[in-house]
Amino acid sequence: MVLPWIEKYRLGLTLALSLEDWPSADRLIEWPGDDLRLDEGLDDLTPGDNAYQIWLAGRLRGDLNAMDEGKLLVRMNRRSHLKVLVIAAQALLRDDDAAFHQALSTGLIRHRGRTFKTSDIYSAVCIDGTVLWHLARRRSMRPIVLPPELEIFIARCIRRSVVEKPIADG
Repeated sequence: MVLPWIEKYRLGLTLALSLEDWPSADRLIEWPGDDLRLDEGLDDLTPGDNAYQIWLAGRLRGDLNAMDEGKLLVRMNRRSHLKVLVIAAQALLRDDDAAFHQALSTGLIRHRGRTFKTSDIYSAVCIDGTVLWHLARRRSMRPIVLPPELEIFIARCIRRSVVEKPIADG
């Protein structure tokens, strides 16, 4: 309850989902609850950012006692990037492909315009967009096709088959 949590949670969930490590992702999603303290992390995250992570994890694990959307909206204040994330997450949870794709694209456009800086390597990946993208893949929604200028912000593991070449004699 006193230790920093949000950066480790967000990055851990992003990595687990990006690597298709579903058991680790599920363990992480089981954890966040209303008892966590406000943690600004390294990016000056707000109470709304914290509430979004707790709300989404609760919805994903089907916890009806987790933070409700009314409490989330109160904590969000006017941070528009969170509103787009909530819209995308709600669409994901109700399996609405079209609404999900629209909201995710909008969120990535905002990330590109407001968050991404060529001088900041950590802004090269849209953490929350990556999480939602992989959750949608896992839920077997229709293929998520994004334009290349937005797709670049989604962290993915690229699997290539390794072909062993014989070592030449000599």
